[in-house]
Amino acid sequence: MSTTYQLPTINSTWCNVPINGEYYHRDEIRKAAYASNSESANEYFFKVALVCEPDNPYSKSGKAISVRNGNDILGYIPSDVAKTYYPEIARICASGTIAETNARLWISGDLFSPDPRMDLSIALLAPGLNVPLNNPPLDGWGLIPYGKPIQVTKESDHFDVLQDYVPESGKGPLFVTLHKANLGAKNVRVGVEVRLDGERIGELTKVSGEKMLPAIEHLDAQGLDAVCYATIQGSAIAAEVTLHLLRANEMDDESLNPEVAPLPQLVPFEPDPDDYSVPNAYISQRDDAAIKPSPEEKSFEHQTAAYVEPVAFATPVAGPPWEMLLSPDDSERATPFQRGYVRGQIGQHFPGNKAPRIDYATVNQCANILRYFDKSPDPLTQQGRGSNALWWTLMAVVFFLVALLSNIPVIGPVIAFIWLAVIIHHFVTRRGLKGPFGKQT
Repeated sequence: MSTTYQLPTINSTWCNVPINGEYYHRDEIRKAAYASNSESANEYFFKVALVCEPDNPYSKSGKAISVRNGNDILGYIPSDVAKTYYPEIARICASGTIAETNARLWISGDLFSPDPRMDLSIALLAPGLNVPLNNPPLDGWGLIPYGKPIQVTKESDHFDVLQDYVPESGKGPLFVTLHKANLGAKNVRVGVEVRLDGERIGELTKVSGEKMLPAIEHLDAQGLDAVCYATIQGSAIAAEVTLHLLRANEMDDESLNPEVAPLPQLVPFEPDPDDYSVPNAYISQRDDAAIKPSPEEKSFEHQTAAYVEPVAFATPVAGPPWEMLLSPDDSERATPFQRGYVRGQIGQHFPGNKAPRIDYATVNQCANILRYFDKSPDPLTQQGRGSNALWWTLMAVVFFLVALLSNIPVIGPVIAFIWLAVIIHHFVTRRGLKGPFGKQT
């Protein structure tokens, strides 16, 4: 039985959830992409693990989910999105197993170019539909891959069974088994019966059953029960079940000869995700031991160095989790003095001693950044750094001086033009800030 829990996906290339923080994990992403042996120079597909980090000190919600390749962090699911997926992934983590899904990396230029643009995304169904509420059988089963929907019929005859599976939200995923059976009381026909944890909950129509019977018979010949994904939607008085699976003619050789019992058993479903015992998993990226390459990683570095010869690239510093540090809060927007102080304190940790712009950071976010880099946040409120009035007074003085200098023949207008160009450039480039560095809502 597997120790990983592969989440359902639409297909092998479908990836719909963008990941934050690729810039600060470029070497780790390069490593994952390089190992994928992709034939494309701009697009790479590989598996990733999703790990809940209830102990992440930069997550205000406590619902952080990192995207990893082994022990390498590739990025984070955006905080507002992570909250919606956390209950399902938390259940997997609490079960002592690893949530796994597909990832797609799109890259501009060469994988090992000095400063490529990387867009990493992962595959997840809608929140609440990725991890079935019940467990699959213990053994002796094969999973029919996720696919287009098929409606189950005659569920109303089995509401006594279904009512116990309708979640509080009214909709949730299930595992069901499909069985070849004689259906009908008078006009008996061979069809497909649908069972939930061994109990009959309905059947497929004649047309739908004919599309699935060859696959069910093929798996049965291997001694396997046919398991597939389903969705239950209902209330206190009625429920409907829809299957999501490939038809027999859509299944490839791997699907027709599946791994036996490919998914592990999970702890029972809890309506409140806080009831799951999720292990701490945060990795401090400021810890030298955490970012020190293993022997295998060093070997990879040698391979990539040879691969990019004669072009060299600078290895970026293991960056902080900006999505967490710049998580929106209710504190006031930091003054330019405060933001400048923060960038000055942390600049040494970035290429060219240039920290990223934090034009929209709040006071609390500035404090979080300083704490991350082992700096005291106390100076943020000292020496007038928290005064907007002082800042605008300074700007008025500078404007007055530039106005005076502009009257100097020849050089004066040049100085005024340069000053004005700097101001315009600042505000124009501010509009282009993306991700957690952009304007917060």
